[in-house]
Amino acid sequence: MTAAVLLAVSCQKDGDDKTFIATAEKFNADGKIEFADNALNWSSEDTISVYDAQKSNATYTLNKGEGTGNGEFTYHSGGMINNSPFSVVYPAKIHTEEKQINLPAVQHSTDGSLKQVPMYATITADKKNQKEFYIDFYHLCGVVCFRVSSSQSVSVSRIAVSTDKNTNGVSSITGSAHSPQLTTPKGTNVTTLACLNAPSVAQRHDFYMYLPCGTYNKFRILVTAADGSVYSTVKDSVKVERGKITSVNLSNITFKAHKFSTSATAKVVFSPGNLQYIGDCPDAYWKFADRHYDYIGATGKQNTSAINASRDLFGWGTSGWVGNGNLYYQPYHTSYKFDKNIGYGYGPTNGSSYTLDLTADYDKADWGYDSIVNGGNESGMWRTLSAANWDTLMNVRKASKIGNTANARYAKAKVNNINGIILFPDEYTQPSGATAPNYINDAQAVFGNNYTAKAWFLMEAAGAVFLPAAGCRTGMSVNYVGTHGLYWSSTHYNSGNAYFLYFASKFLEANHNDNRNCGFAVRLVR
Repeated sequence: MTAAVLLAVSCQKDGDDKTFIATAEKFNADGKIEFADNALNWSSEDTISVYDAQKSNATYTLNKGEGTGNGEFTYHSGGMINNSPFSVVYPAKIHTEEKQINLPAVQHSTDGSLKQVPMYATITADKKNQKEFYIDFYHLCGVVCFRVSSSQSVSVSRIAVSTDKNTNGVSSITGSAHSPQLTTPKGTNVTTLACLNAPSVAQRHDFYMYLPCGTYNKFRILVTAADGSVYSTVKDSVKVERGKITSVNLSNITFKAHKFSTSATAKVVFSPGNLQYIGDCPDAYWKFADRHYDYIGATGKQNTSAINASRDLFGWGTSGWVGNGNLYYQPYHTSYKFDKNIGYGYGPTNGSSYTLDLTADYDKADWGYDSIVNGGNESGMWRTLSAANWDTLMNVRKASKIGNTANARYAKAKVNNINGIILFPDEYTQPSGATAPNYINDAQAVFGNNYTAKAWFLMEAAGAVFLPAAGCRTGMSVNYVGTHGLYWSSTHYNSGNAYFLYFASKFLEANHNDNRNCGFAVRLVR
């Protein structure tokens, strides 16, 4: 098993024609892990960051070699690189300043390749005005290989780990050039590996996550399937070594679906994140957020009328179904013409009536009708709750007792510093390690319960769902992010309005209604 990578970097600014040619350190595998040669395959978005002796910094983006182990990088941005010694960090996006990086809390899985594994290199020139430099990249972390198999026909959308040490956040690079080390990151101890195209584990699939070196005790693992079901386990000890791959076997695991009653006869499973439309790429697609508490907010172009923008705040019925019959049916039509109050342009119509729901003959207008890449990638697998469903879920259903509260259905909370509301499944036991919530079923409560990412990890494994206060969009303005949660139902109110779940500090209403051209969040069920 090798991971040799040829890296050619050309700086083309103000006559600077220096070239960096480098190789990546090989990975060593513990156990018999099949791993492809050229384990690191370059992608079109790959970028490196280079410092020179004067602390000037520039970034370089892949120009040639996409999908291979050989890559040529050309100047992208930053200052002009002059005299050695040089230090180089890959990928550039984790770099904050010289010898300092920020390990991400969410990594993304790529089949057949380790994705953007942190590496570091240094080089000192021996010749004056030398234009070509040969350097070696050395790994900053170790890699854990999760070998997952199940007798169930299941696809995995993400794997999260919770440990007794911080696994992400800002860290400094120390040690020798040939054996760089990281200080303990100043961050959190939960890291998530998100799988955009959820692979099947009916036979077996290997998932790779890089982590800082060290021995982790109480190494907790949460595997979320594309259908919303989960599996969790704990390993007493896992040792991660720099430049090595350590195998963690999860064989023949069984996933459990934690269910919520939405009527007298029906129970559902929630999606593991808010619905997102990724429009800032050549082939737009739908996905679930990488974590329960993630949202886009006012970042990117969501607060503009741009078509090629990623969004998670949608006008009612904007699934993209051409046969909708209405005026505005694409996800990027969010809050279009709000100033003219054209609510009837959103949602299905038969040409004369605008009092139709996102159901029956018009179920293609429901966002859940679309294929969602990390949610099974099948049309019609998910759906939006009706107004009556939301009311039963929040106000009527029978549920478990938590503390002294019978039928504990929800509690407002702050999770990983994000305001929102926790939903408890019908059968739920508060896990050890996470404080039992207060103000359960209290619509007038503030976001008084406070849970770290580690505590939420335990509650999520027990079946809890979190709806973040993702805000709303009116016109081209995104507002109330982090303070208000507004989640569409599939039910119309009249020709211009539709029902939605609405919560904020000291307020909650399961069946509020407002103009259909408002951009609200969507959380799907199956």
